[in-house]
Amino acid sequence: MKTRGQMLEEVKQIMPEDYDELQKSAFLAVYVSKQVSFDEHYWWGNMKERVNIYKMSKKEAIKAKPRKKVHRKLICVTITQLYYYLAKNIGLNVKYYANLYGDKKIFKSDKVLKMLYNLRHIAVAVKIPDRGYIKVDIQRDVHSIQTHCRPEFFGTRDWKDEETIKLESSEIDEVFKSINYVEDKYTDDYVAEVLKQNKELPLVQKCKILFSDERILQEVKNTKCVEAALFYKFIIEKVCKEEINGLYDSKLNFFICQKKMERKKQYTFGLYSIEKDSDMIYIFSKKKNELIPITPTEMQFLLDNGIEVKDMDEKEEFLSYISQNTNNQNDNQSNIADDIMYEDEQEI
Repeated sequence: MKTRGQMLEEVKQIMPEDYDELQKSAFLAVYVSKQVSFDEHYWWGNMKERVNIYKMSKKEAIKAKPRKKVHRKLICVTITQLYYYLAKNIGLNVKYYANLYGDKKIFKSDKVLKMLYNLRHIAVAVKIPDRGYIKVDIQRDVHSIQTHCRPEFFGTRDWKDEETIKLESSEIDEVFKSINYVEDKYTDDYVAEVLKQNKELPLVQKCKILFSDERILQEVKNTKCVEAALFYKFIIEKVCKEEINGLYDSKLNFFICQKKMERKKQYTFGLYSIEKDSDMIYIFSKKKNELIPITPTEMQFLLDNGIEVKDMDEKEEFLSYISQNTNNQNDNQSNIADDIMYEDEQEI
């Protein structure tokens, strides 16, 4: 477990002294993204859960102190406050970039944290000398950075935004290359190459190849539940990019699972296809940090042991498929429920 002060000292030790402001901003984006994960209770919870988590997170951000231990599971307001604290204390000119009263703008004071309404978004803006402020939205980039994909929300700008500058993609690539973010190529470029090599295969077979790919498995080991879900959604979008006529909606579907545990409800996600001759079910194991294939019988075992599929458009069709394809064979079910769901409320 680390405090904000310990994280600051770690950053000072590992960040090269000759980095300019742009490199420092990118370095911090990578550092913070590797420390945190987005709270799945906020991401998949009901409105009551989300409001309570937001209120607690806002309070935590307002009262943050250097000696305060940092929880790993955060939301935008606590992730942003952590980045702000580190950036400010290594000498960067950093402000808050908040959605307040429907307007997105730069705020120079910590007081903006108290002014945020429920479920409003906040990021940071870093001043680049002689150029202006760039927006750095860590929360929205955590899953990309953890899996070494191309950052999507570093140096970008909303079309109505007049207070920040937009960095060209070539400059962003150059900056992240200069801080040794990736050894060879972005993971999204790697995924594109794998798909190109297997472009003639059926949709589900492409997925199975990607889900078992060693590099992708290793990248997912760096994530937690929400980031893994967003990464796999990105992969599926890549797989289906050239498909037409709604094939993505009809062939491949995500589902969210929940289970009441001792302390609080836990969540995970899965992906399935139940088309004729191209069926598959995968579910994310929070214990193994891995998307694993399971049989309909194993899925039924999970359902019988307290795991629920959250409401979705295709829920009844999916559950009907499971019940119709369950058999009495032993599919090594003994530990699967513990692998899928467990309470991982650890701190950094």
